[in-house]
Amino acid sequence: MTDVGERGVDDLLDPVVGALCEVFPRWYRAVADDAVALAGFLLRDEVPELGRRRIACSIVHLVRLIEMIPLGLEELGYLEAAFVLRVTAGFALKVPGMVDADLDGVVRRMAGECEHVEMLFGKDYGRFESYVRSLDGKVVRGVGVYELVKDAAVSTGFVGDLAGWARRGDVADMVFGEVELIRLRGYLLGRCGVR
Repeated sequence: MTDVGERGVDDLLDPVVGALCEVFPRWYRAVADDAVALAGFLLRDEVPELGRRRIACSIVHLVRLIEMIPLGLEELGYLEAAFVLRVTAGFALKVPGMVDADLDGVVRRMAGECEHVEMLFGKDYGRFESYVRSLDGKVVRGVGVYELVKDAAVSTGFVGDLAGWARRGDVADMVFGEVELIRLRGYLLGRCGVR
């Protein structure tokens, strides 16, 4: 698999780069809807608790990003959220009983899209997965993963807030090419602690 980090900036026609430059802006525009779709699993009792925990991790992270992304970095932050949503969907899909609970295929679709995240990171993909796992202990508004999974009122409130954010349509179109791919990879590796 070709990895963006192993390539040079001069290789503009690489089919992997073209595919990523097509897919990532779509994820960027869909991040709110994707988050709302995944967050809906928090409200369903038939979803295994560990599956809900995996999804809750990405929801807490997204809400933190929404509240903390500095002006001018929205594109990077929302793409980071889109990647985290997909990686946590991949983690959730491995939980016994999750495939049966995924009636509409949202988790399967998003987990399947992780291959594009792997293409971006290449040999560093494991570092990004470790970063995503480390988000499990994060808290936003005094709420962590445990509260989202165990307290129906809290999870209902978060899902409602995400739905409101999605309706506002804060995510605009973006220009995305090879230079943006390289910047995105560098930004995300920095978030993973790779310098």
